[in-house]
Amino acid sequence: MKIFYCLGIYYCIHAFCGITLVAHPQTALCDIEDKAKQLTYKGNIGNQLSVTLQLEFTNTSCTGRYHYHKYRQDILLKGELIDDKWIIKEMNSKGEEKNQYFKGTFSADQDHFLGTWENPVKGITHPSKFECLKNPLNSSTTIDYEKTRKFQELLNYFDLQVMLPCKIDRGIDDMHFKWTPDTKTYITDFKQNIPYHLARNYIMDQVNIKVNSPFDYFDMDESFYNNYNAEYKSIGKIFSNNKSIGLLFHFDEDTGWDEYELFFLLVFDHEGNLLANIKTYTYVITEGTGKISSEKSWANLTNNGSITVISESIVIEYGNDAQTGEEYYNENNKNQTLEYTVTANGLLDVKD
Repeated sequence: MKIFYCLGIYYCIHAFCGITLVAHPQTALCDIEDKAKQLTYKGNIGNQLSVTLQLEFTNTSCTGRYHYHKYRQDILLKGELIDDKWIIKEMNSKGEEKNQYFKGTFSADQDHFLGTWENPVKGITHPSKFECLKNPLNSSTTIDYEKTRKFQELLNYFDLQVMLPCKIDRGIDDMHFKWTPDTKTYITDFKQNIPYHLARNYIMDQVNIKVNSPFDYFDMDESFYNNYNAEYKSIGKIFSNNKSIGLLFHFDEDTGWDEYELFFLLVFDHEGNLLANIKTYTYVITEGTGKISSEKSWANLTNNGSITVISESIVIEYGNDAQTGEEYYNENNKNQTLEYTVTANGLLDVKD
């Protein structure tokens, strides 16, 4: 039995959905610590605008910044607690207040905010809610805002949310993915090529999937990646919560001699650190001198947090014996089923 540290999978039991927030009691003055406390949040303004915030609390005031995920440009913030409501105003580069602000309440532990984003001059009010990001391996560790913003560049290719359950057993051109209703308008994100610098930082430098072929499709130089259209492509998010994000990628390459196609699920924390990697679909056929290898696998992804991967591999060796000169032909088959389930303490338990 193998144990992978992947607390993020545990939280995908909640239907693999995005951030879900509920109303919380208002934060009383005594609940705020009298020392600086810097926290990173993710949430929404209205139904479509996703944001990340960094706030540093000191008693009844706070300062910070936030950015819209689409643009990743900082907007300064300054807030204070007035009559049990937090008013967090946007500031320009000169430190002057703008006519836009967040207004609402934090939960007692400051993990959740529920309120509105308002521009009274234009008469605009949008519901707003956000949740504090946590380190999945140590919830007391603060998530780094700058690393989160850099990682957002990759996440911007994954606005689509895959509807579960989902069976991955065919090539991308024949697949019929379904999307959750709130993300179907982002269909242009489907099969977007991932730029090399993101692929190198978040995939190739971190993935530890074993490759049974002469060509390592998890380690390519930039010239090959760009010139031979050997890019990774985005499919969509499988789940997202305040500790981790599961992203489904696709890779397809035909060298003329060998064929490679695979889907793989990568689980990251919000700083872009890889927590787990799973090949969910594989079709690889390679042929070298005296050897043919075939690797195939397919997967079922459910909405209760379980993933089942079924794989089969065939290795054929042929040629002439060096001593006798006689022809030989050997075929080795291996079938395997991997069941990824979630333990009570949030670890990913893999049984094969």
